[in-house]
Amino acid sequence: MTDELQCTYCERFSDEEDHVPPRTLFPKPRPANLVEVPSCSECNRLASTDDEYFRTFVGLRSDVEDTVEGRNLMPAIERSAKRGRGPILSVLESARSVERRSRAGIILSPGVAFDCDLNRLDKVVERTVAGLYLDHYGERLYPTHIVRSFCLDGLRNLSSATRANVEKSVAEVLKRRPTEIGGNVFSILAHALW
Repeated sequence: MTDELQCTYCERFSDEEDHVPPRTLFPKPRPANLVEVPSCSECNRLASTDDEYFRTFVGLRSDVEDTVEGRNLMPAIERSAKRGRGPILSVLESARSVERRSRAGIILSPGVAFDCDLNRLDKVVERTVAGLYLDHYGERLYPTHIVRSFCLDGLRNLSSATRANVEKSVAEVLKRRPTEIGGNVFSILAHALW
């Protein structure tokens, strides 16, 4: 099996192309520089509902809703909600009113919070990293390496020494100029940690 014929995510042969990051993040007309990688139909099919779930959470974030990119996601999210099926249902069913505060602790207008399945979001991030790695380096990341993603809130439980190492690594990545896919919709900051 060659990398060109093998699925980016498993050991099966590829028979489709997968977009990384998911093309659901980009409104039509989609940008010309979307990355496509080889995928088997099973991996691609299993990923599609997670991609929609990811798009929903990105589009509903309060820090995204006032951006052009965030507003461009809303028509697709609204169409999914009107169809009354798919990942959007579990997201909307978990909605609840919450008190919002500024960073200074000032109480703002009420907001809406949603329960989030971080495992589903992590799958999209991990698949995107594997696909972008193949696109950039010309070889599959798997099976020799494993990708893991973490929510920043999840790092609270780390020891202070481990957290300092992670923060140092992230600081190095943030010094780099990002590569953009689709304008301001998706930026890649990469840094080899090995």
